[in-house]
Amino acid sequence: MSLPWSLSKLGTFEKCRARYKYRYIDGLKEPKGAAASRGIDKHKIVEDFVAGITEALPADLSYYHGFLSNVRQSGGKAELQLALRADWTPCAFGDSDAWWRGVLDALVVLESKAHVFDWKTGKIYDDHDDQKDLYAAAVFSTYSEVEEIVATHVYLDLGQNREKRYTRADLPAIRARWEGRVNSLLSAEAFFPNPQYSCRWCGFAKANGGPCRFGG
Repeated sequence: MSLPWSLSKLGTFEKCRARYKYRYIDGLKEPKGAAASRGIDKHKIVEDFVAGITEALPADLSYYHGFLSNVRQSGGKAELQLALRADWTPCAFGDSDAWWRGVLDALVVLESKAHVFDWKTGKIYDDHDDQKDLYAAAVFSTYSEVEEIVATHVYLDLGQNREKRYTRADLPAIRARWEGRVNSLLSAEAFFPNPQYSCRWCGFAKANGGPCRFGG
């Protein structure tokens, strides 16, 4: 695997190594479904509002107008690019020695406390807590003054928020968990498929004209 890694790269690898190979090693393009395209469009609307590019939200997001206005007025940084070296020290996003790269939907830093936000469409999934953990570790590693983080997933379709709190004392354990998972990716030599129910939605599935022999 070529560095840097990202949450999406690692997640794809852990769910199906063949899909990871097709996308990130072979460089094949995977078409986006209607749900993914809708999520991207709604994400862009929220991003522009938090960044102050637009002043209004569409009717289907009016429930979050006050919440998102508060994020913006608190100095929220939208689409914040972060990168880390292998020793978890911060570096520029484009640096050649970047080990990990990620983009935070929004970050608010208020002295020693930070708030990390991620906008989601669709359902709530357990692995979203992994994303909270990783982004908390990245913020602690980048902002030395931060001692406490509240990481929040905002489920735009559901009108629900799920948050998780961290202190700097949590950082060593979080780092160790991610290093173990990334080492599995770095040492991988075989990229076998993992047939499952969700194969029908994979752009590389046989039924979708892809190279994988499964999903027919």
